[in-house]
Amino acid sequence: DGLVFETYLPDLDFDGFGDLGADSISCALPTGYLLYTGGAVDCNDNDSLINPNATEICNNIDDNCNTEIDENLTPYLCADPDADGILNLNDLDDDNDGITDETENLTASNDGDTDLDGILDTEDLDADNDGIFDVIENLGQDPDGNGTIGEGPIVDANNNGLEDSIEPDGMPADDFDEDGTPNFQDLDSDNDSVIDALENDVNGDGRGPDDTDEDGNFNFLDINDDNDQWLTIEEVDFNQDGISPDDCDYDGIPNYLDLDLCNLFIPEGFSPNGDGANDVFEIENVPAGLTYSIEIFNIWGDKVYQSENYSNDWNGGSLPTGTYYYVVKFSQTLSDMSGYLTLWR
Repeated sequence: DGLVFETYLPDLDFDGFGDLGADSISCALPTGYLLYTGGAVDCNDNDSLINPNATEICNNIDDNCNTEIDENLTPYLCADPDADGILNLNDLDDDNDGITDETENLTASNDGDTDLDGILDTEDLDADNDGIFDVIENLGQDPDGNGTIGEGPIVDANNNGLEDSIEPDGMPADDFDEDGTPNFQDLDSDNDSVIDALENDVNGDGRGPDDTDEDGNFNFLDINDDNDQWLTIEEVDFNQDGISPDDCDYDGIPNYLDLDLCNLFIPEGFSPNGDGANDVFEIENVPAGLTYSIEIFNIWGDKVYQSENYSNDWNGGSLPTGTYYYVVKFSQTLSDMSGYLTLWR
């Protein structure tokens, strides 16, 4: 009489939570038991990692005793695409390219899948699908050419999925052309109007990225790929006709990769017959940005045509077949040129 009885629960795994299925009514605390006053209880008293305070992990088990299994853990979080033994849930760099998931997600487009190939940038070794691994585009080292940073498996003593040599934030995102899109998500990293995919392996030996002028800069990060007097963006459509890449000497090497200069070409004649070939008097290989005027004279010295800013569009008008004299005057750099041309009908 007079004793106060309490409910006690066993705590066999010593995690601070008892098993309600094995309660004991007693007037004193039994050894190995906890006083139960209501609240959360253990759902597996044989495993200290399973209790109401535990964090849910990818294991198909109700770790936190809330009757739900792996809640809020998507297949993505429970995957290990880089096979480093660390699930995406706890991996700072899911694809081991040296660029943290946080950095890749910061600028990723298309809901995290920039190239729309069905693989999120955080798991994609080539996020923009230009044929160049992200680690290389970000100026990282990949001696074995497998797309992951360094040679062989990453060194990861703290098991967070990030190469120890670039802790704690991974490689910073390099944005060569400063357009707000990092190289590894940018289809034209140097903004020279030639996409990275074309600049990658220009010699076709399968060992890109190439450095045509051997200046230490890969073509996709070089605004002058052949190191001549013209920038790549000026040479790729040298005649500014909207068709590129240009090859003014017809040697099979695009201007922007060819050290040979494009010689100015003024035709000796043209035939405006509507067949799509030589229908206009076209002056070829005029340097970009250079303007010029032309004057056309007949054999009696009469001026029959004039243009102060010629755009390669004179088709002879109503002039008859015959020989005419031209004078071309350039706005700068080049000397005036003149000669005879034949108009065929």
